[in-house]
Amino acid sequence: MAKLGISTGITPNDGQGDALNVAGNKINKNFDEVYTLCGTGTTLFPGIVTSMVAGTNISISTSFGQVTINSQAAGSVWQQTSIGINTDTNVGIATTNPQSKFQVGQGISFTVTQSSYKDNIIAKYGTSDDLWVYHDGTNSLVKQVNAIGSLLVQGDTLKLQDYSQGHDYLTGIKDGAVSAYFDNSLKWQTTGAGTSTLGICSATSFLGPLTGIVTGNVTGLIDSSNVAYASTVNRLNSVNISAVGMSTIGSLGITTNFTVSGNTVLTGLSTFTGITKTGSDLYVGRNLDAVGIVTAVKFSGPTSGGLQVTHGTGAVGILTVTGIGVSMAPGKRADLSGYSEAFHDLGSLSAGTHALDISQYSTFKATIDGTTAVTFSLTGPTAARTFSGVLILYFTGTGTRSVSFNFAPKWAGGSAPTWSATNAKTDIVSFFTPDNATNTYMNVLGLGFA
Repeated sequence: MAKLGISTGITPNDGQGDALNVAGNKINKNFDEVYTLCGTGTTLFPGIVTSMVAGTNISISTSFGQVTINSQAAGSVWQQTSIGINTDTNVGIATTNPQSKFQVGQGISFTVTQSSYKDNIIAKYGTSDDLWVYHDGTNSLVKQVNAIGSLLVQGDTLKLQDYSQGHDYLTGIKDGAVSAYFDNSLKWQTTGAGTSTLGICSATSFLGPLTGIVTGNVTGLIDSSNVAYASTVNRLNSVNISAVGMSTIGSLGITTNFTVSGNTVLTGLSTFTGITKTGSDLYVGRNLDAVGIVTAVKFSGPTSGGLQVTHGTGAVGILTVTGIGVSMAPGKRADLSGYSEAFHDLGSLSAGTHALDISQYSTFKATIDGTTAVTFSLTGPTAARTFSGVLILYFTGTGTRSVSFNFAPKWAGGSAPTWSATNAKTDIVSFFTPDNATNTYMNVLGLGFA
């Protein structure tokens, strides 16, 4: 029933409004409809309205105000409860004919604060449900179930990281490096020239061309044109070789440079047709024919065969040895010409102890003024090797000199000399130790040189 209004006329008592009984009937009819809809017809429901029916399709019931929308054909299709909204039919947004439980038309965007899915509830994307995202109770899965096309993950900077600490597994940068990590430490990376491995690179085999400079431990059979051999005889042929660390090589054929930054052992016949330089120890097990210049910190000769250094035309070449010296096997000899030893000027010494490092030098000079108390120590000798040297003492000023040695030398004649006491005099002594300075023998070569 439409609401009944009461006509009150235009001005008071103008006789144009509803009569009192007419107005009263309208009031009664309005209240009757309210009491019928919101009560028993004679009494209103107390407190919250717990049940209401609007037409044939919408009802409100229960003390929580449940709302139900019914369809004349299918019964209840939408129901709001205390825990959410239930529906037994398809729901569509921006579509008049939804074909699934929840369907959104094209061109619609909306914001979702949080979306939760139970295990094995699959979120499917694509007209043919091509992409699946879900959790199966143990694993999280992203699947492309359609064989057509590719699964693409795109970005100018991509990172695959662990969940708890954000440490990198793999990273990729647009037009830059792809990097692999172990325990968040970079181990492998692509570069503009190829790839770079940080640490040890291990492989069960290597097949293919090898060019450029080889550095690191070199063992096995290697050839610069093709690294693929099964022979047990070690051979290394290359234009440029750089061995960093301990290298064991059967035989060596070098056409340009051989550079060693660590100890290198040659166990076969090696021929160098270019300049050969070594920055550390070089050990030769058989003959070594070096055409050019050979430079080594330490050189150990072969137990058999010999060492031959030539200079292209067959003339004697140049063998430069710095550091410990030339070591030959027992019964072998080294013939040296143009031989000289390293000299170290200690300068003007202050009071205290000063080291004579015979692993680096064999001749030392020290300037001592007046009665300055100076003590010399001996460093560098090793067991099973002999060491000898010369100490030149230049005295300035005058007075009784205070020169001592903390390694208890054994002097020829049983006592140390009396050093020159006058100004601008030079005293020279020699020393020799065969047993790591356990015994050091000293002798006066001359005193009082002007």
